[in-house]
Amino acid sequence: MGLSDSALRRHLRAAFGEKGDAYVSADAHAGTTTRSRWQLNGHGGPADLPSSVFVKSPAQDMASRIMGVAFGLGRREVIFYRQLSAEVPVRVPKMYAAHLGRRPGTFSLVIEDLAEGTEFPNLVDGCSDDVATAVIDAQAKFHGRYWGSDRFAGDLESLAIGHWLKRMWLRDLLLKASLKKCFELHPGVVPAEQQNAAKDFLKRTKVLDRHTQGQAPFTLIHGDCHAGNLFVQGPTVGFLDWQLARQANGLYDMSYFMFSSMPIDRRRALEADLIERYRRGLSEAGVEAPTTEEANAMHALNALHVWMSAVVTGGMANLQTMDATRGALERAVAAVDDHDSFARLAALS
Repeated sequence: MGLSDSALRRHLRAAFGEKGDAYVSADAHAGTTTRSRWQLNGHGGPADLPSSVFVKSPAQDMASRIMGVAFGLGRREVIFYRQLSAEVPVRVPKMYAAHLGRRPGTFSLVIEDLAEGTEFPNLVDGCSDDVATAVIDAQAKFHGRYWGSDRFAGDLESLAIGHWLKRMWLRDLLLKASLKKCFELHPGVVPAEQQNAAKDFLKRTKVLDRHTQGQAPFTLIHGDCHAGNLFVQGPTVGFLDWQLARQANGLYDMSYFMFSSMPIDRRRALEADLIERYRRGLSEAGVEAPTTEEANAMHALNALHVWMSAVVTGGMANLQTMDATRGALERAVAAVDDHDSFARLAALS
């Protein structure tokens, strides 16, 4: 069970005092968390109150709830909003309240409702060139702020890479369970050679992690930077769903976005320029950027992370729409093929 309406109302009162009682639940939908919109009851409410707020709370179905607890999804997002949302150099929804419960996986997050005047890219169509450029610029600025930060041994220790890597056996378990189902649900999308490579790949995921997200220099990453977790307000791109925020190599975010969220032909045309743009952005942020050769090698391996994510989602039909799932899977298949990623991983020790 997720949080009850009465519990969520308590958190609205914590955010807005007695005025929080003016909010009523308007709509809700489920995923890895329960997402609901709460609106003021009636018209002409106090001028200092938002007309609506967005609330995240634990998933209702047991499978998603267990996954949320296992990966610490709600906890990570609450930590991000409490400790980092006010300081990060990128646009994120304003936080009104963030609560961690005593029971594992119990949390609530009350944030700005972005429904009006905001565009939301989607995983079916992918991002435009302009949005892609804005995302890469924002990533470089964001990563540059926390590049090599010692805070992961201090106030951000709970987001340190070591904690995340210890959970990767769960990801591998999900991948193993999803492979056959994904191939059955999406016949013809994953070519035979990639299906055949999957068995050996399952034995080498730790090698992949060590050479990609577990490789210094480290920074703070979003961890799930795809089109469905973005919003656009004029020329500004903002970032949603910080459930996978953690310390890792920043190139993970850069690659994950390009491979998961750009139309295949546009990614092929622009990725070399975008990698260089990201490197320049890091330099402008005052950090020593990876060389072009280092960035290209990491980028090629990072395609396998997107492939894993797409296969797991493809084998769990309730996480996204079929069109979005298929589109993401097609982009991931093209990414590992374009960069010969399975062979590159096989050559590593």
